[in-house]
Amino acid sequence: MVLGCTRTAFPPDSAIAALSLEQEGSVVSARSPIAYEHQLRGEVLAERGNVEMAIVAYTIALEADPGDFYLRTRLAELLIENGAYQKARRYVTGVLATDRTNEFAWLVMAKLHHAKGQYRRASAAAMRAMQAEPRRFEAAIWLANYYRMSGDSARAAEIFRRVIETDSGNGAARLGMVL
Repeated sequence: MVLGCTRTAFPPDSAIAALSLEQEGSVVSARSPIAYEHQLRGEVLAERGNVEMAIVAYTIALEADPGDFYLRTRLAELLIENGAYQKARRYVTGVLATDRTNEFAWLVMAKLHHAKGQYRRASAAAMRAMQAEPRRFEAAIWLANYYRMSGDSARAAEIFRRVIETDSGNGAARLGMVL
């Protein structure tokens, strides 16, 4: 349970995050309990459509754990959604400067270029994401949907077909083939 989905007094209660990390079946990571608490808060806020407060929560999480690449890429995604492209670019390029094989960072970079209308750069970044982790299909499906929306249904169908060949149970690819 995420407590206080509104901005709380700082510093947040790290005991709450620590309790959720200690629940049976959970994996305790090296992440700061404060970062974890604000990450959860940010996800709930984003899911509810409050992107601005989700950005605040992720910013606090990143301050508590500045080396966490996931927090950086997720914050960049939220910033893109909010139209803060320059800030988003700084977070993503910071991750890519350290780890050029980070699939999620390349996918967020693709989303950034797409939002800015830079479609060739968007597809190139999505291709880099696919090369970074060829066994995961999020980037491939994103790229196929991009091709489909831009009118290149043959290219989209080929990507969806390859995903289905590799993972016959991939519902997103199967759905993409019929649309």
